[in-house]
Amino acid sequence: MNNRYITEDVPMGLGLLSSLGQHLRIPTPVADTLIRFASIVLNRDFVRESRTIEKLGFTSLVALQKAIR
Repeated sequence: MNNRYITEDVPMGLGLLSSLGQHLRIPTPVADTLIRFASIVLNRDFVRESRTIEKLGFTSLVALQKAIR
């Protein structure tokens, strides 16, 4: 299970998806569960390691939307 499809995709993909969901107030139960499951299996804190909009340098979802436009 310790391969790059998990160690990279979980914190970079699912973590960002979960972060966006939180800011949009859209539940992401499957992504959140997969993040927790991978954390348990690999004994890593993928929630802490995850990419978020804040870690990308955006202070809010509005700032992210402006950068996208």
